[in-house]
Amino acid sequence: TEVKECMLENPNISVQKSVDFMKQIVGVAVSTVSYIRNIFPPSAFKTKKISGQKIWLLKGSSDIPATFTLINWIKSAFEAVRENILKKMVFVIQEQDGHETLEVYTFNFSYNFEAISCHILNGNTGQEMTLESKTVPDNIMSAIHLLLRRLLVITENLQPLPNNSELSMRLEFCENVPASYKLPEHFIPVESLSINFPVEAYTIKLGKVESKFTGIALSTKSVLNQDEENKIDSEAEDEVVLPSQELDYNSPFVKASTRNCTEESVIEIETRTLSETLSSTCLREKEISCICDCNNESSAVIKCSSCFKFQHKACYKLLNDQEIPHHICVNCHEPDNSEKSCTHPDLVYNENRKFEALYRRALILCLNSVRVSPNTFVSTLNFPRQVAQKILNQLDSDGFLCSPTGKRGNVRTIKIEYLKDKAFTKYFTVHNEESMDEEYTVGPAKRLKYASINRGLCIV
Repeated sequence: TEVKECMLENPNISVQKSVDFMKQIVGVAVSTVSYIRNIFPPSAFKTKKISGQKIWLLKGSSDIPATFTLINWIKSAFEAVRENILKKMVFVIQEQDGHETLEVYTFNFSYNFEAISCHILNGNTGQEMTLESKTVPDNIMSAIHLLLRRLLVITENLQPLPNNSELSMRLEFCENVPASYKLPEHFIPVESLSINFPVEAYTIKLGKVESKFTGIALSTKSVLNQDEENKIDSEAEDEVVLPSQELDYNSPFVKASTRNCTEESVIEIETRTLSETLSSTCLREKEISCICDCNNESSAVIKCSSCFKFQHKACYKLLNDQEIPHHICVNCHEPDNSEKSCTHPDLVYNENRKFEALYRRALILCLNSVRVSPNTFVSTLNFPRQVAQKILNQLDSDGFLCSPTGKRGNVRTIKIEYLKDKAFTKYFTVHNEESMDEEYTVGPAKRLKYASINRGLCIV
């Protein structure tokens, strides 16, 4: 049977064409993952070509209702792309009990607002944009081929998914979400993306495709890419890996069948955690200097009014939604100067302030989690493993964790209601109407930032 060509139209013609084009690319990438990873049986796909390269496209099948569900997820999410407000679309594969995340595929969206504005302006004045050809430019087709080729190389050489895995989808929005925006059906707002990975998981950049108006970049992270005998010992200290390290094809990360691939298949590995990958570009520019000595961007921050460096709110006993007009960090504290008195002077001479600060950051993370383990704090907050274990022990000592069950004694369920009731009055400065400082201001109503599908798809 002759395989038909997948028709792609030049995304530079208009904003609408660009959004439709990106939806096709996301659909092809998600279909490729679904096919290679056996999320659906082969009968759920149809084969096509993109400039001679064979691809698989997911088709709705009445025999497999979940195919319609996944297709509808993508269509619904792309309404936010159409409004230029979607920043990340994340597909998560995890164990059905929620204990361990296995794989994540992250689509990062970008928008050329200047070009979009010009196009809208032209439309309002009746001046239609015209191009000489509807053919997709060669540079965009090359980017598509490279992205798909890399995606195939990686997914074909992953270990099989375990039985009874689950597929879900999560969204991160840009800063410009209008108050009137309503989430698509089946999505609910959540406090964070909150994806827990073992420390040995790798983040891999697969490529990006950009048009005049919009662009997408795809990356993946997995724990199923290592031989059992060569997996990192979870009790060992974290190894330091240089940023932008190239994939070593003699490494156990890649199966022997892949080591013969051409040089262009070599893919850059990022050693950043998923939380860093999902952080915004503007946050990366902030200089963080905090008493916890873990100066990453995975917790809410506040700027010192003296040195203009950033510190984590939790480290200074502030909740994420608390704002104070004048914050002074420990390093800028001057005891005889009221204008430079530390936000919490008791921190200045507290010899245990580092661990207490790390513990408060962990408490904030627990508020948005169901289960935690030492790996949760290592992978999400970049804590050293010994500190992560100590924090888990402290959570247990404070009574915030349920008793261990099963073989995974280090994976513990959180007593959310008890934690809300006790932890924040004990470890944070929680204001009420009677004790509220005159200078304390409640932050503005939270904007929509993250969303998640309310129920995942079972992968049998």
